[in-house]
Amino acid sequence: MTGFRVALGGACQFYEIDPDLITSAKSLAEASPSASSAASANTWTSSPLSAPSTRPEPSAETLLAMAAGIATLAHLRANADQIYPQL
Repeated sequence: MTGFRVALGGACQFYEIDPDLITSAKSLAEASPSASSAASANTWTSSPLSAPSTRPEPSAETLLAMAAGIATLAHLRANADQIYPQL
């Protein structure tokens, strides 16, 4: 639930944590089925998670929701100094 609500870098940025691996899910696509994983280069290259996905292509609805998520993140980034202190 922390997603991008506490900081642009999520709870890891807010609590000053440097994780080996991080995942984001519904915060990326407005509650549509989508997720991402991120890790340091060393962790990522040694992980089975770096294998290509065999999942089906996302629907147009999911892509539209992801576009909305990208626009939201761009707005948060441009206005972080005003938005996050209020949150």
